Amino acid sequence: MITVDPDGPVPQPGPVPHRLSRRWLGLASVLLFLLFAALAARVYSGSTPLRVDRAASRVANSATLTQAVHGLSRTHPKSVFNEVANLGSPVLALGVAGALAAMARHRHDRLAMILCLAGPVVAVVLTELVAKPVVHRHMGNALTYPSGHTTDAASVATVVVLVLWRWHGWRMALRWAPVVAMVPLAVSLAVVRLRWHFATDALGGIAVGVASVLGVAAILPDARPLTRPAEPELAVSRR
Repeated sequence: MITVDPDGPVPQPGPVPHRLSRRWLGLASVLLFLLFAALAARVYSGSTPLRVDRAASRVANSATLTQAVHGLSRTHPKSVFNEVANLGSPVLALGVAGALAAMARHRHDRLAMILCLAGPVVAVVLTELVAKPVVHRHMGNALTYPSGHTTDAASVATVVVLVLWRWHGWRMALRWAPVVAMVPLAVSLAVVRLRWHFATDALGGIAVGVASVLGVAAILPDARPLTRPAEPELAVSRR
């Protein structure tokens, strides 16, 4: 016979596994901002490509890449690269971030909601209102460092990975991180191919986009992956 003992011990939720260290998030953010600053110092107030920019441009405009795009799509390569570059548009990036914030609100995860909204916004503000006017690298009349498209794509990609980590653990985040990272990399290739930016502009955009989101995550009071606490259970005894 099985009876329920109402006075039995109630299991308590265990510690949250796979804790994200705010210290390591902050350190990664600082290192990426230093990379961004080093590139900014190198291209400050200039308009000519660096050696690495010329090499990347040759790859982006190579016949091999053009043939590969032709093989995947009947559309003209320029149209394809335009569509890829638009994956980093501010409207799309902020739309995705808003959708993730809505999911976080539905899950009653206030901290994830703040990260989804604040991370990309900080990245956009730093890029458009601070970095571009200060560094003043230009291509024609346009300020190019860092690339806003790659900043937007990288910031949202970083938010996706951190949210996956928070909600589903590090294995899920690690599994999807390479897939998610393909978006800012593809946007980088597209903006170089379209001659909107130099490769160093794209790299600087990725650095500031990722660094901004990691920095926001580091200063939030809880950067741990969210786990649902175990439901209290009544102890069962056999007689």
